[in-house]
Amino acid sequence: IFHILIYYDIIKEDYIYVAKLRNKCRQKGITTVSFDFHIASVAIRNTLTLITYDKYFLIWVASHSAWGLNVA
Repeated sequence: IFHILIYYDIIKEDYIYVAKLRNKCRQKGITTVSFDFHIASVAIRNTLTLITYDKYFLIWVASHSAWGLNVA
């Protein structure tokens, strides 16, 4: 089943964006695991739709990035 999944590399620009996003969130007193920021960065860079049930991810990452947020 995994052969149909597309793999996206994490590149240098993702690490830079992750650092900026984490710093922005820390300034507002928001902390989360860095992997969430990496997921968001790769999705933003590749203009992907990210589906999650993690309400903290929505609050921490999506609301503090340049990412548009659509909640269904």
